[in-house]
Amino acid sequence: MKGLMIGMIAVLGFCGKSFAYESLDLLNDASFARELNLTQFSRADIISFSETRNGASMVRLVTKESNGNDGQESIIYKARILSASSGPTIAFKTRESCREGNSFETVIRIKEQNVKVLSDCGRDDGGDLANVFIILTDAGRDYTVRQFKDRNYVPVQFQDRIIPFSATGFREAWDDFGQPAL
Repeated sequence: MKGLMIGMIAVLGFCGKSFAYESLDLLNDASFARELNLTQFSRADIISFSETRNGASMVRLVTKESNGNDGQESIIYKARILSASSGPTIAFKTRESCREGNSFETVIRIKEQNVKVLSDCGRDDGGDLANVFIILTDAGRDYTVRQFKDRNYVPVQFQDRIIPFSATGFREAWDDFGQPAL
């Protein structure tokens, strides 16, 4: 990834914890910002699975008008390992605008492959609207898991926006998540 820097950030809405993160400067690399369709943002703060230690990787997009200190002017995307009846799976979440109760099948693009998902809008634990994308097929889940295990970054396209999730620490988080409970 171009223009990455190491720093510290307190991500609002994530238990007030501080994480080491990589910051992608979208202002100084306009061609890359256009390629990801992130031109309305000044930077992308990328937090890996190994940093969160909770089975999640996050990307915080900071708008050009924001100084990055308030959650009102940024959008957070999250890739998270979840428990399902068939075993662990991976889902995606964003607090980008959605209509509560709106649920439908759609397609997201992971790396260069379309993956069928259920898009569901509802309230999260904090009472905020959140859009969750749940992979619907075993083949889609297996493909997505393979991408996160084999790569440093996994580009996930939601409509026209491409989000570069860090896969650092995914393999360990996936293996830990699948351990049997007592």
